[in-house]
This record gives sequence, structure tokens and C-alpha cells, in this order.
Amino acid sequence: MRVASPSELWFNPKMLLSSLLFASWFALASDGSSGNASQIVWPDAAAVQLSSPLPKCGAGYGRALPLLPDGPSYTRSEESVSHGSALLIEGIRAVAAAMSAGYPDTQRILVGRLNQPGGARNKYLMHQDGLDGDVGIYTMSGEQAGFGREATPQTLDKEHTWAEIQRFFATGKVMWILLDQSLIDTLHAWLVSTKQLTPEQAARTFPGPGYQGFLAGETVMHASGHKNHMHVHMKCVE
Repeated sequence: MRVASPSELWFNPKMLLSSLLFASWFALASDGSSGNASQIVWPDAAAVQLSSPLPKCGAGYGRALPLLPDGPSYTRSEESVSHGSALLIEGIRAVAAAMSAGYPDTQRILVGRLNQPGGARNKYLMHQDGLDGDVGIYTMSGEQAGFGREATPQTLDKEHTWAEIQRFFATGKVMWILLDQSLIDTLHAWLVSTKQLTPEQAARTFPGPGYQGFLAGETVMHASGHKNHMHVHMKCVE
């Protein structure tokens, strides 16, 4: 399979989507032996174990998707776009509950766009097959950045946002997360300076701009328009 260039991916949404699906398959097929120095043991894994199996890639297109119900540890922004695969819904509920239990003084996680009930949403490249969800990030005010309120490197609550990212990856079923590069750089520098991650682990988790990071799995990648939330993409199988 020919690997598309970043410029091709940017201007060709169909190629991007195909490549990202391939990336999900590639990571699952990997034997995980890319180097122990960069491996991370995610915390709180027992609290976020998911029973839902990995869905087949693309299986949710044009199909009825279940609704994320109301819950005590998160707030939905709009019911009409709160549908997703069973895996996505279970993952959001588990991470929100773990954050609420571990950090009871923080605001409930804000859940934004998932999918429409029938799968595809024409306005968005992703958010079409039940694998993608937008969730809020934390700020130093004690609240989550909402959909309309942006975080900056100065206002980002690094501790709680990193804890949220960790718990999504701890499920073992999140492929990658999208976030604005300025916030990624802030997290990267803070985690290395506080010795929570080694430079190798930080480079593995935050590989920087470019397409190859999507292949690795459990990475945080840049996407514009993501200063007020993170985009979580679940794994799938071919």
C-alpha cells in the first residue's frame, strides 16, 4: 500500500479517511516491539476496562447507532449528535466515571459531537461511523473548556487534562487523540520537566506534526480547531 503524503491527505478527505482506517489496522497488527524505552503503563486501567469488542472498521456508516444516555459524570452538549458505537459510548462513560471518582472537585466532562443516529454526518470527515467523539479539556479555572471557550497554554489545566488523556489510553481501545499543537507542546514540556514521562515516552506519545504518528497508536496529534476539546478516535478491526 502506498503511503500518501501529508499534502495529499489534507486535500483528499477520502484518502485521509482510508489511510486512518489503515492506521488502526496497522497498530492492531503490530507486535508492540517498537522499543520498551518508550512504553507507558497507563494508570487506573482496572477502572476503565471496556467489555465492548472492537467494531469492524466502517461498520457504522449509515447504520443506526445507540445514544449516549445521560450520566452523572458527564454533560452532553446536544442529544441529536450524541450517538456512537457501543465501544465509544462505553469508553466515554468509563473515563468520565474514573475522572469523577479520582478528581471529585472537577467539573463533569463535557461531551460534544459524537455522531448522528444514522451514522454519517456530511459536514465532518470523521464523526461518521461511531468511532469518534469530542470531549472537553480542563482549564485552571476549575472548569472544562467548553465548545466556544478555548484553552491556551497559560490557562490549560495540565494535570487534569493529562489524567483524562491517560484514562482514555488506559482502556486499550483508543487509537489516537487530536488536540491543538500549542496545547500538545505545553503538555509535552510539562510532563518531561516534571519527570512524569521520559523524553522517549513523551516523543512516543506526542510525535509532532505529520502523518506517521497515526500509525503508532496511543498518540496525541495536532488538529486545528481543537483548543477547546480533544477528539478521541477508537480502534477498529478490518
